[in-house]
Amino acid sequence: MSYFPAMDLKNRPDLPGNQALIETVGKAASESGFLILTNHGIQQGLSDRCFSMCQEFFDLQSEAKIKFATQRFLPSNSNSYRGYFPVIAGDPSQKEGFEFGQCSSPDSRFPETLRWPEIQGFEATLKKMHAELTRLGLYMLSLLGLYLGHRQDWMQKDFADGMSTFRIIHYPGNTQSQSFQSPNELTYSTPDHTDSGFITLLFQDNTGGLEALFPDGQWREVPPTEGAIVMNLGDLLAFLSGHRLKATRHRVRTPSGSRLSMPFFFEPSPGTLIPWPYKGGAISGSYREGELVPYADFLEKKIQSFGEYSVGSSRKDH
Repeated sequence: MSYFPAMDLKNRPDLPGNQALIETVGKAASESGFLILTNHGIQQGLSDRCFSMCQEFFDLQSEAKIKFATQRFLPSNSNSYRGYFPVIAGDPSQKEGFEFGQCSSPDSRFPETLRWPEIQGFEATLKKMHAELTRLGLYMLSLLGLYLGHRQDWMQKDFADGMSTFRIIHYPGNTQSQSFQSPNELTYSTPDHTDSGFITLLFQDNTGGLEALFPDGQWREVPPTEGAIVMNLGDLLAFLSGHRLKATRHRVRTPSGSRLSMPFFFEPSPGTLIPWPYKGGAISGSYREGELVPYADFLEKKIQSFGEYSVGSSRKDH
């Protein structure tokens, strides 16, 4: 049995004519919820340049990186939503990162006038990757929509001016006194969770450490695969599919050395009406399961549990 099936996208053939690909990807998304995408159409050279830019940025001194931080970490900056976040002492999620997305949202809850590092090619390279991953996200959404019986253009307009986030992450390595500890005494940089949104597309280096939970109760490592993209699904897409598609719990084991990853969170526009996917709980507040709410309202509730916005909380990413 392949726990993480490899899906050859054959450089994205036309849909809906390729029913075999639709069924193969849809079946994998409904069973494991984690897929390894190959021949996905994004050039290896671009991902290599992104990793190189990541390393160059994270190698900067702390005082240089903090200039690009969100308002929580540098009050003089105006961007309160995305930007740089440092390792937080004592937080279970021991990682630092830089994230960005489209800045055209008129929603004043997510101000984002980013300062970009003055690393040659950094901004242009990461923005190109964001655009490429957006196109891949739209393709995968069409493919999964067809599998679920929808039209090929299912939800495409909702992502035309989406809030998708591209994040680069550096895990500095084993700091056992600060990492989340599992019952078997292994340490984890990110406690187990499901992603909240639609589709996550991830580039990871060869260090490993990303693990997914299977119905038999076993955690299994998502194998690093050169040039491939790891895809998993979030709570909203699982809910919209009537749970035919699976949002799988996952976590990140603390690496013995440095680890880099680059997740892309495929998100709709702030005004897109989505059904509230959760039953009660502190995060739901007055919302009821299935109640239609603007995506911006959903996001505002969710980010309150993220460490970038609430120091001491566990950050959920890859």
